[in-house]
Amino acid sequence: MSSDKKRKTSPGSDKLAPAVKNRKLFDPSTVPVFVPTFTPQVSPTPQPSTQPNVLTGSAFHTAIQQLRDNGMTQVSTRFDLNVRGAGETRKVTVSGDYSVHDQGRTGLVQGMLQTPSNTTYTGDGGYNNVVFPKNLSLQRATLEARGIKQLSDSGVDYKADAKVSRLDELKPNATKRKEDNSKFPLSNTLGTFALTSHLEDITAKRAVGLEDVGSGMRARVMATKWQMQLQNSDDPGKGFQSTMLEAFPQIGNAKVKGAGLDHTGIAALKKHWEDGGDTFSWADQKQRIATAHTDAQSAASQMFAHKIGGIEQGKITGGKWWTSNYDTRIKPLLPDLSSDQQDRRDEAQRKFGDIGTEYVQRKMQRHGIRFG
Repeated sequence: MSSDKKRKTSPGSDKLAPAVKNRKLFDPSTVPVFVPTFTPQVSPTPQPSTQPNVLTGSAFHTAIQQLRDNGMTQVSTRFDLNVRGAGETRKVTVSGDYSVHDQGRTGLVQGMLQTPSNTTYTGDGGYNNVVFPKNLSLQRATLEARGIKQLSDSGVDYKADAKVSRLDELKPNATKRKEDNSKFPLSNTLGTFALTSHLEDITAKRAVGLEDVGSGMRARVMATKWQMQLQNSDDPGKGFQSTMLEAFPQIGNAKVKGAGLDHTGIAALKKHWEDGGDTFSWADQKQRIATAHTDAQSAASQMFAHKIGGIEQGKITGGKWWTSNYDTRIKPLLPDLSSDQQDRRDEAQRKFGDIGTEYVQRKMQRHGIRFG
């Protein structure tokens, strides 16, 4: 047999497989050492919590306008009321954080208010649980007017707690708290006329493009207050809750009827208008807003004459504005208003009218009510 004869191999194999070398195991010690780095906080002691930028007066008014008109993302406010009710005098802190919420698929954009106060507008929830009472008293209107002035464009130097606001109708707790032996209700709606009227200013503009709703709400509150003062009676405040709902049905909700609608609230109102409904039309709403403003101006004008009469009789002591204007501008005109000479009478009436208009305009500005 020839020596170069090929060796037979097993089927499917052409050549021998190469030898496999054993791999070295990973040695962690070969990896460069990692050196952690972190610079500790410089402050050696705990720091106070970060507080929101809390605004009142003109700064608040401007910020709300910006939020209403697609500007700032959040506005915060806080102020105190000095309240005498439930048998004791207590400081009541009123606070709120405003923002805007987009409800997504519904397309409804509206203002949002976070506050420890109760914010249900209407219903039978009791005096401490419903923002707008069924009947508004002069005491409650006076208290709420102080909150409204604190958040107005001219309220930068105003102190809502400078005077005690009596509120005899405030419902006390059934039992005293162990912490401070107090029956004063911690859960209440005091000061929320101011908070919620600015919320509705935002919601109306962002949701349906409607102006002056919050201003109209403040106008209706103040018109009612001044009418009660003029009549020396709480009668103008009767039915106040239903009056507010009929004028501003956006403050209701889907379960509440008002203004001829089976469903109220901003979503129901928006749908009613988009569907072409005229039970409570866009024109109706604008008219209710206008009426609230003109009623407030008329009542303020009547208060101007009422206070002059009271000062003349020694029954009323005027505030800062009256101290600055009564003796120098108003009192000298009074004899000429009834003068036998037509020209003197006309001139006195013209000047008197100018001062009266100035007074009304000031009242509107102090309470965040649009004038003109």
